[in-house]
Parts: sequence; structure tokens; C-alpha cells
Amino acid sequence: MALLRPEAPCTVGSGFGDVLAVFRTDGALGTWCSDVAALDPANGARGPSRNADLREGTRLLADRDHVTGTGADHVETWRSDLVLTTEVGRVATPVQPPDAQPRADCTNGSIAVGGGTVGMIQRCPGDDSDRLTVVDADPSSSEKPEERSSTLLGVRGARLVALTDQRAAWAGPDGTLHVVGTSPDTADLVGTVDILGPAAGPTTDPPDLAATVRPVGPVLLWWTGSATVALDSGDLRPRWTVPGALGAGAAWPGSAPAAVALVPVPEGLAVLDAATGAPRGPTIPVARGLPAGTPVAVAATGTTVVELRGTTVVALRPPG
Repeated sequence: MALLRPEAPCTVGSGFGDVLAVFRTDGALGTWCSDVAALDPANGARGPSRNADLREGTRLLADRDHVTGTGADHVETWRSDLVLTTEVGRVATPVQPPDAQPRADCTNGSIAVGGGTVGMIQRCPGDDSDRLTVVDADPSSSEKPEERSSTLLGVRGARLVALTDQRAAWAGPDGTLHVVGTSPDTADLVGTVDILGPAAGPTTDPPDLAATVRPVGPVLLWWTGSATVALDSGDLRPRWTVPGALGAGAAWPGSAPAAVALVPVPEGLAVLDAATGAPRGPTIPVARGLPAGTPVAVAATGTTVVELRGTTVVALRPPG
């Protein structure tokens, strides 16, 4: 049976093979995005549910066996049965020890997940620059986050791009991409800095604070707002760039193992080798009729490519 609600959800995401819907609730403390429900994508049957402490503008980020809800002052992570595993920031009705949240007054600028970790750019009272904090997605207790690292970055206006179990990539407002270690195992890792140049894009925080990359074969596709940059999935260093792209892109349907990337460009969909960025065929023409610069998000399912153009979803199928 499908879950029917009269109001539009705050956000919809996926994780653990389920569709996850987050609905608004009104209470004495105002409007929240609290009612979380897992739905079977095959038949709409309802699975686990939970009451979350999320606000308008939240977005769901999935990684391994966990899903994280974003927020400007509160981030929380759940496992597959939607039980809370960790939360960071301001807790609406604290039942934790007073020191459970060491930086509860911080504001988040961007949030990412990867490698069983949750990372965020924090702007905290008393700090003279942005801070990068990385916590375990599934610590020994949900009552207090377990920090892998928390480091001042020396700049304001930083933007978190991607996470692995040992590294984080963040973009600086000067058009640079920094890769740093985030765990005790990487204490000796020498950080790297790459110049992005015109591909750097805007330095504003990402929509809904969600830093998202698309894994395609050996790379993570990151849309900067003005270009698609392929980051090596191991060391997070840039491999190749598509200037003027309209979105991150996705794996070609059925390519194994995700060896071909489809990247939206003004003329259509560029067909590229995921490892090198070299063309694997001519650009597939797509007439979108959009104002210049309109973002295009791409996903693939079966033999169908789906584009989100602004607020319009369009499905594309091969001819024949």
C-alpha cells in the first residue's frame, strides 16, 4: 500500500534499497521535518519510520549502511532500521550529558558523507576561520559524536566537496581544491592543493548544504557550478574536467563497471571515459530549450536516462 499524505514532503531520498520520505509536522516548537518513513520502491509498502529533528531545507545523503539528514545547526544519521546512530549540533530536547555536543553553537556551511563518516564545514563563535569536522557515522554510542578530526582551515567561505574513510576534499574561495587526512591513520599524510582556475565555480554553500558527488567507475563526479570535475575516488585529486558542464553527470546505463560517464553539456550529453575523460563517442544531442546556465542533474535506470532540469523531470530513451 502506498503512503498517502496531503502535504508535499520536505524531501525524498534513498538508502538501504528503500525510498525515504520526510514529511512536515507542526508542534509547540514550530514546524519540523520530523516524520521519516521508509517505502518499498516496488510496491510502496511502508517499512521502518522515525521521528527526526530536521528542519525545512533538509536533504538526505546516503553512504554505505547509513543515511544522514542535513541542517544548518543539526545533522543526524540513521542506520537501515532508521534508528539514530549519531547527531551533531543543536539538540531540540537535550537528554544527553552537558558536554555531549562540544560545538552546539556552530553553523554548518556544507555537509558530505563517505567511507562511513560524516563531515561538515562549521562556522563557530570564537573561531577565526571555517572548521572541518569529521565524525563516525556509527559510533559506540549515539549520545555523543565521535570525532575523527576537527581542524581550522585558515579561510572563510570553504566548501566541503567529498569524503572517503581517510580523506576530505574541500574547495577554498580562491579557486583551490585541498585534500587533507581526516583520521589518525593519515596523520603523516601531506595535504595537497590543486588550482581549479575557471572550473572553480561559485564559492557559495551548496543547495540545502548537501555536498554531493556521483561515483562513476574510478572517479567521483563533482559539479562546481561551472564545470564537472572528476576526482580520483582514492586520493580525491582531480583527474579531468569538462568546462561549461550543466551538472555532475552519471554512469552510462549498463556500462560495466561504470566505465562510461554521461555529462550534461549545453549541446546534450557528452559520452566520456570515466577514467580519463576522453570522448567515447560523439555528444548525444539533446534539445532542452532551457535558459543558459540552468542546472541539469542526470541519473540512469535500466536503459533510461533521467534529467532534472530545474523543476522538470524528463526521461530519455535510446531510439528504436
